[in-house]
Amino acid sequence: MKRTQHCGELRAAHVGQKVVLMGWVHARRDLGGIVFIELRDREGNTQVVFDAQHNKPAWELAQSLRSEFVVAVEGHVRKRPEGTQNLKLPTGEVEIYIREIEVLGRAGELPMPVFGDQEYPEDIRLKYRFLDLRRERLHKNIMLRGAVIDSIRRGVPAGLEEIAQLGRTLWRRRHDILAFFDHHVSNGPTEATNGRLEALRRNALGFRNLTHYRIRSLLHSGALHALVNAL
Repeated sequence: MKRTQHCGELRAAHVGQKVVLMGWVHARRDLGGIVFIELRDREGNTQVVFDAQHNKPAWELAQSLRSEFVVAVEGHVRKRPEGTQNLKLPTGEVEIYIREIEVLGRAGELPMPVFGDQEYPEDIRLKYRFLDLRRERLHKNIMLRGAVIDSIRRGVPAGLEEIAQLGRTLWRRRHDILAFFDHHVSNGPTEATNGRLEALRRNALGFRNLTHYRIRSLLHSGALHALVNAL
């Protein structure tokens, strides 16, 4: 099976479409002849439905699923029955009626559950960091950090693309760059970088007012180092 969408992408407009999703089993509810699985990936969660009358082999396999199993599922998107929608989820209006399921990876008994937001001792969280980072609150923080870094990267003036290319070399020579921003003068170490700072020097005169001080602040504070490493 080949993934067609991420779990957080499905909406009412997808009703009737055949989809393939892959992700972790976030939670499971067994109502006898019907099993509900909340499937999770990095983009969100989607409810999938296994019906014994519709597909007994898939339903029987769903009986063995546990938290953090990795599965691939194929089925059709349908609207949830009236009164069962979960408006707290972006995908809460729809569910996947399963035709086929494949277990890609099994998980044993978890030392700390990913589902929910219970507090655990720091030593347990650090020991099982790979599970801790999957929890909703931390995952949202990671996604937010990525969005902020991406926003900063898009907002950096085009002249700083040269910094990304020079990377750590430019960081070691940050004092020369600061001197140029402050006094508009070149010196020996900067000139010795095989001419690769020429584009930076040509654009530096345009770094005035807010942008000028933003770049100087990044250099002075050391924040540019982390930014360069992320590029």
